[in-house]
Amino acid sequence: MRSRRDQHRTARTLPRPSPYWLRQPRNAARSWSRAAAWRADFGVDDSFDIDFRGVPSRCDSGGMAFDRALVNFFYAHPVGHAVEALHYCLGHYAAVPEREIAVVLNAASPVVARLRSLLMPGRPFLYHHGETPARRRAIAEALAQLPLHGGIVVTTDILQERARARLLTYLLPRLEHMEHAGRVVLESRARSDKHDVRTRDRLRRSRSLSAKLWMDHETKTAELMTWVADFVVSSYMAAQHHGEQGPWSIISDAHVIEIVTKC
Repeated sequence: MRSRRDQHRTARTLPRPSPYWLRQPRNAARSWSRAAAWRADFGVDDSFDIDFRGVPSRCDSGGMAFDRALVNFFYAHPVGHAVEALHYCLGHYAAVPEREIAVVLNAASPVVARLRSLLMPGRPFLYHHGETPARRRAIAEALAQLPLHGGIVVTTDILQERARARLLTYLLPRLEHMEHAGRVVLESRARSDKHDVRTRDRLRRSRSLSAKLWMDHETKTAELMTWVADFVVSSYMAAQHHGEQGPWSIISDAHVIEIVTKC
């Protein structure tokens, strides 16, 4: 009798049937020749992933024809995922023009692409304090055109951690129970993130917050939507305390922003 190890080794060496997307259709040679031509035109080597997986939508006498494809794309918005995904789609279309090309993107893709276009060379993120008045107005005009929704919560407490705890105590239950949010992203403060986690855990123990609401900390370079929050709040504070009304007026005229000051 063969040992269990020999049986396992034999089972692993048995040939496996190929998935349907690996079976070459009748026009496979023409498809791959176009892919090779596209690589030559754009200077892309063979390591570039041209994924020809498709959905068989019809069959004819010659066999199965692939005329739809979903681009296998990795979502990573810190590297400009929207622009890169469209570049992938153009490559697929250039290889096989008759094929329908589709790609799944995050709903925030247009916002992320617009935010990246506002960056000055050499700067990793937008920051209200580091911009000139003219640049602040230009950024405010760009944010006014984006589909944004939100509010500002203000506290009079002057101690940083206690003020932040009060803000989160008001904000997190409201986001879960009224806005029906499933995930909250806070700008990371490295070791100080533990104070936010402590506030979240206290709210869960008091049943003001459930475990369904996820709270994550991300850096500015990893989560671009923190740029929007920072700029909008800073524009509001500049208008209230420094007399710089321009950027805040542009943003508040375009979006309904609720201001909560009793916290």
